[in-house]
Amino acid sequence: MTKKDSRTKTGDLTLQESKALCLTQSIMSLRHRLYKMVSETAGDYNLKSSELALIISLGRSGTQSMSDLARACFFSPPNATYIVSSLEKKALVKRERSDKSSRVVYVNLTPSGQAVFEKNYPSIIRRLDSFFDQRLSFDQIESLEKLLNRLNAN
Repeated sequence: MTKKDSRTKTGDLTLQESKALCLTQSIMSLRHRLYKMVSETAGDYNLKSSELALIISLGRSGTQSMSDLARACFFSPPNATYIVSSLEKKALVKRERSDKSSRVVYVNLTPSGQAVFEKNYPSIIRRLDSFFDQRLSFDQIESLEKLLNRLNAN
């Protein structure tokens, strides 16, 4: 019996399965902490964290199609549509139909949306940088980035 196949004392999980579960829980916990940091900033501007995420994506990348924006923010297309509608009501984004295809809708920031991005983005980056810098060396951050990219590869 290999180490991978041996069962742990705490149940029916192999050591490998137990490690996979622990890693998943750690990643989800970290995601929650990072999401909370962004949520706190969003709340300062009466925005939901999902709205701020969308504003940041548009601020960094410029005009995007609805499908590209949903993918970039890890939203389902219906959820992205809902968030864009909410931001449109707040006059922070605007939608425009493509000249080439009536099925394609592009989203971009209004001047007010650009102002929200410019005001929030630097502070979010500082908070994230501080979070990682207090816990990891630069080399560890680079290694973690490579490992996460490897895990996220298709």
